[in-house]
Amino acid sequence: MLREIPPLQILCLRAIGPPTCSFEDTFAKSKDGQPSTASRLIRSFHKRHVGSATTAAVAAAAVPTTNAADKDNTDAVSDIEIIPMERTPCIGTGSARRIHANDVDLHHPIAASRLNGTLVLEHGNPALDCLQSYPDSLVELGRMDDARLGLHFFQEWRANVLLAAGHPLTEPPAAVTAAAAATAGGKKRRRSGTVAVAAPSQAELTQVQYDKAPTASLSLYNCTLSTDTIEAMVASGMGPHISCLDLTGTHGLNDDLLSILLPVCSNLQRLSLKNCRRITDTALQLLAEHCPKLVSLDVGGAFNMTTATVLDVTVPALEHLQELHASGMGWNNDSIAAVTTMREWKALSLGFSMRLTQSSIRQSLMDCSASLTALSLPFCESVVDNALMGVLGRNLPFVKYLDLRGNSSLSTITGWYDGRASADLGEQFLLMLARYSGLQESSVEETRRIHPLEASKDMLTVILDGGGMGAGICRVEEEATPPKASLLDSKTNR
Repeated sequence: MLREIPPLQILCLRAIGPPTCSFEDTFAKSKDGQPSTASRLIRSFHKRHVGSATTAAVAAAAVPTTNAADKDNTDAVSDIEIIPMERTPCIGTGSARRIHANDVDLHHPIAASRLNGTLVLEHGNPALDCLQSYPDSLVELGRMDDARLGLHFFQEWRANVLLAAGHPLTEPPAAVTAAAAATAGGKKRRRSGTVAVAAPSQAELTQVQYDKAPTASLSLYNCTLSTDTIEAMVASGMGPHISCLDLTGTHGLNDDLLSILLPVCSNLQRLSLKNCRRITDTALQLLAEHCPKLVSLDVGGAFNMTTATVLDVTVPALEHLQELHASGMGWNNDSIAAVTTMREWKALSLGFSMRLTQSSIRQSLMDCSASLTALSLPFCESVVDNALMGVLGRNLPFVKYLDLRGNSSLSTITGWYDGRASADLGEQFLLMLARYSGLQESSVEETRRIHPLEASKDMLTVILDGGGMGAGICRVEEEATPPKASLLDSKTNR
């Protein structure tokens, strides 16, 4: 039997992945300044259809047979353009990351779009999927270090964002390179000590903070990174092109590194600093100063931050912020009452809060009941029980996603549907994370028998035993935006 040929994406990763092969060498420009062979290969993905084998057959039939008369035809399509490229899942089955039950999270920022039921990068494309697989694979293989993602990786990322948007490839503004160069003087000292780097000046930043830059997503989930990686990101000019950045679990990240990166990320809309234990309130102040477009922020598990800074500095400055995920910060009755009245939140995560009372949490959640669609109260055992489910079901009409993990007093969700029925709210899909709670498969089935329509398997999903990474991620429901019409599309429509 013939040996199975791996997907092209896997071949690319094999070419750049071994320890003896440098990504910087693979994607370095040639002596005459031309893109490397690997760069040209990945950039060719933008000329292809995004679809399945059926798409390939239709595309091949639509392309006329090449003959002598076609040699001068500028509309001729090369063979490489009719090979379809499927979007690669950025998380879960089919991605580079192994399934891990503890990683299920309703609010993961990078899996932002659904394409044919698959969770893929927001504003992504096959080329970015391929590049994303590289850091994912390095983390899974345990071969990630601060030198692995160099300047050429981030330059290639930026180039493919521009190509996908139909923009010409240009060098990053000189101000970006200058700002990064200004941080390079103390590199030897920084390797052994703390980072002491001056942030780029405002005069430099105004040259790169353009509002209409094409943007995309990048995940450095659980990556090992420090000064070298951050400086490479800034020097590549990718900052204004990042709309969604996942830095979850990057244990080397600190305030000094964020002071280099955040000033050039003027178009950042979604950011996860979850479980980054070295960042402090200074990071919240940096966000308030440099990321005015931020819509979603996850600082869960960053226990060196305080609720006072969130309430007094971050939220007031970020007027577009709609999703705040700040579990593990020691919320109490007063601070939760304050945050829920500040604006109409779409999503809130306030878990691991041990000093709450039921009367307070009920009243606080009622203040944002008209807008809330996702609520996370994991490990709040003093307030989350069967009685609270009835109150939430009756008063939170638009909530579709609930994270109630770790609440042992919760043994049934029938109260949720009883509450909705008493308020005549009708049917609505609900995804619920309930690991380590008192819920069992039998109690979920009992709820389905009592409310056969509202809690049917199509309308209710309860994750009790993990389900793997991605099972609980429902960031955006609508399908991803289809790629722009290509030359092949125009031929097909003639």
